[in-house]
Amino acid sequence: LQQLDSSLQPKLLGCGTQVSDSAISQEISNLRSASELAVRSSQELPSIQEPTECCPICTSLCANGDDAIFCNNCDYWFHRQCANMSSEIYAQLQNSSIAWFCCTCVPISDSQQASESNTQITEIVDDLDRPDITFGNLSGLEALAAINHAYDTITQWRPNVFLTPSGHAGKDFLKTIKNLLDQFNNNGPLRPVAIKLILLAGPLLLQKPSAKSKTRDHVHCLTRRLAMWNQGNLSDLIREGKTIQSRLQKSKAHSSPLKVFSRLMLKGQVSAALKWIKKNPSALLPLSDTVMEELHAKHPKPQEISDECTLHGPSELPDPILFEVIDANLIRRAAKLTRGSAGPSGLDSEAWGRILCSKHFKTAGLDLCESFARFVKILATEVVAHKHLAEFLSSRLVPLNKDPGLRPIGIGETLRRISGKCISMVLKNEVLDATSSLQTCGGVEGGVEASVHAVREMYMDPSTDCVLLVDASNAFNSLNRATALQNVGVLCPEIHQYLTNIY
Repeated sequence: LQQLDSSLQPKLLGCGTQVSDSAISQEISNLRSASELAVRSSQELPSIQEPTECCPICTSLCANGDDAIFCNNCDYWFHRQCANMSSEIYAQLQNSSIAWFCCTCVPISDSQQASESNTQITEIVDDLDRPDITFGNLSGLEALAAINHAYDTITQWRPNVFLTPSGHAGKDFLKTIKNLLDQFNNNGPLRPVAIKLILLAGPLLLQKPSAKSKTRDHVHCLTRRLAMWNQGNLSDLIREGKTIQSRLQKSKAHSSPLKVFSRLMLKGQVSAALKWIKKNPSALLPLSDTVMEELHAKHPKPQEISDECTLHGPSELPDPILFEVIDANLIRRAAKLTRGSAGPSGLDSEAWGRILCSKHFKTAGLDLCESFARFVKILATEVVAHKHLAEFLSSRLVPLNKDPGLRPIGIGETLRRISGKCISMVLKNEVLDATSSLQTCGGVEGGVEASVHAVREMYMDPSTDCVLLVDASNAFNSLNRATALQNVGVLCPEIHQYLTNIY
């Protein structure tokens, strides 16, 4: 402000005529107060011809018309999108005096102001995420509590679903899933719980009534359960599901579960290994205090943010047109290539593959794929509140018994894996450009095996004295998320938004 000369003073007021000294003093006072706010809008930016404030993430100028937010620790301005902030939260902060700290400064700032700021911003996020929803005959907090209770219940169930039957019942089920996706895509009132309801619908509506049940039994059950679902009658659906689960036969204990799992993995039969775990819970350890301590030990706290590990450079946001190739056909192609067991919701790749790819559902299946394609495009181009995706990002924790010790395995939701395949198909060349110099198997089918054979040949060469293997303990789990995403934004900005939403 001290550097503003008389030639710029009229422009601060947004006019071209001279004004009184008292008016200029008042305007400068207003600007000084505005500089103490966490957020500034385009109206608060001085209309200087050559702005000098650059966003550290994209290195572009925070010019007039840009939404920008000020870090109270490093004194840099960040574009709202570069700071991964939704427009709703930005609007709330814009009308407040809450200080804001960037992702680099939050971990290193121990001030009371930073702590209070985090608390205040969390309250704003909670207010925005507190849904005023109506589900069947339930509404408000009652509906939210019922949905949360139902999801917490089904995640404890063993996978036991039948394939979606063709005919009217199956099409109605697909339309139910599509309507929930549309609620999310169109920012409808059910958006905060739409993904949770989608993952909840499978185990509640497709629960297999008995081991010998036939297709006609499944059609009858699905029709009856859909009527209960539309009424919001989750309690009766849960009661029925619990009854079925209680009658499932217990698997016999296997003498050496790790040997079976390892043998299948060594043969490359990953899907078979995961399915074997699903059908043989005796191979898993119960989540006792001791097991939880071991699991926590395998997931250490991330390394501190280090400037020498952080890349700085231009990071342009990709044009959304890049992801317009994601359509129903690409979704079906990715679904057919997806293999593996079920995540917490209990629907594996076979179940979702039929839902998305079967021609028996005709336009209902095509419409569902189109809605899911739009959902994937939103993940790739927009900032999405993590609370709205919590269940989509969840994994089923499998503590495999090594006897002694354990091996943690996380099995994510099938829909998340399908979305990841779609993004990989679209951005394959961009990812290869960013990683091929470091990853010997990037984009190469069977690349890991090729690397192993190459090292073996070098080792067997008479001129080779030895091969030195360097391994960092728990390296991946020690990554700092903020640093990793920052580096991705510089190396491969096209995939940055998707990873920020789902990682």
